[in-house]
Amino acid sequence: LKARLRLGKETLKTLMDYIADIESDWSYGSVILRNLKFCSNSTIVALLPIAFLPVICPWGECSQIGWFEWGLFGIIGALLSVLRQLQRSDVIELGNTEGRREFMRAFVGGGLGLIAGLVAFPIVKANLVSSPLLPYHGDNKAATLYLPVIWAIASGFMFEKVFERVKSITRMRDNDDN
Repeated sequence: LKARLRLGKETLKTLMDYIADIESDWSYGSVILRNLKFCSNSTIVALLPIAFLPVICPWGECSQIGWFEWGLFGIIGALLSVLRQLQRSDVIELGNTEGRREFMRAFVGGGLGLIAGLVAFPIVKANLVSSPLLPYHGDNKAATLYLPVIWAIASGFMFEKVFERVKSITRMRDNDDN
């Protein structure tokens, strides 16, 4: 009877330690996710005025959004994609590992958004794709100013989504091979 009681106490102690580790990981992961949301929102708020500077600047000929602004709007689009995914996920199930994964996704997503914006700019500017919904086509001043914003953000948003989808497919294939 004493041996069973001792075994039960050891098992209970092991389970309590395991639960404490899980709670610690979950707490750490939720701190990462909360900080990620705050930093992503802060970055978006900081980049928006910088990206809109050519439209609102009072000096010189600053009426067009150029390649630099397309890159910034691409970053904003990628961060919006990450925030949307975080909003749709169950934060309670995201722990330490998932929190770090989401942080890396946001970090890589920002770079991908920059690349997407910088790649989309010359494609649209060089008229490789023609549509009345694309900027720099026609004489409409509002379309020249604000359609680049929509397309640059959409390019960052979609590029990050495509990258994440490809990554999840390769992860599934790796799991199937094992």
